[in-house]
Amino acid sequence: MLKLSPVSRLAGAILAVAALLAACVPTSEHPILVPGAPTVDPDILGTWRGEVGEQDSILIFLDSREEADAGGMTLLLAAPAAPHEDSDPGWIYALALAAKVGDQRYLSIEWRSDGGKAVEPDMRGYHLYRYEIEEDGEMHLYGASEAELTALHEQGKLEGTVSGSGVTRDLRITASSETLVKLLGEVDPEVVFSDLAGKLARVK
Repeated sequence: MLKLSPVSRLAGAILAVAALLAACVPTSEHPILVPGAPTVDPDILGTWRGEVGEQDSILIFLDSREEADAGGMTLLLAAPAAPHEDSDPGWIYALALAAKVGDQRYLSIEWRSDGGKAVEPDMRGYHLYRYEIEEDGEMHLYGASEAELTALHEQGKLEGTVSGSGVTRDLRITASSETLVKLLGEVDPEVVFSDLAGKLARVK
């Protein structure tokens, strides 16, 4: 799933959530965007709670289109402290852009800061997800499969740069937003985005 720069100021629980959301997904230089289409999904605005991996987590989606320098949604993520703990769990801040391609919904998430400390520029990039709202209202979040994205890159269908080798091999997607949208219309989204990253219920 997605990669996040090491951050010393995060508590252990929130760092664990970040690691679960950050494991194994290549970073993209560009988000999934459909020209002229909304980047805010009203269906997911608000507060959600559930498991990310096996970690209890809170995700808050806020409409940030009115901000002078931002569009899309603000995403705040934290792992709540246990009942006997008094410490502030800390928050990770991200930009989240929604897109709909065919009948599938996607999120492009770029982590911006943790507890007020900005993510280093060379670690910035979008992490791509598919999500579904189930009949019971639960949101399922799926990360892109590293193996599937790597295969598409090796087949010449997905532009990117590769660094490292073996277990340290890293793919950074350089394809444009337009190319990503076109590719998503040609592949099976449930195969490319098959890694269940979280199950979340709306907090009322």
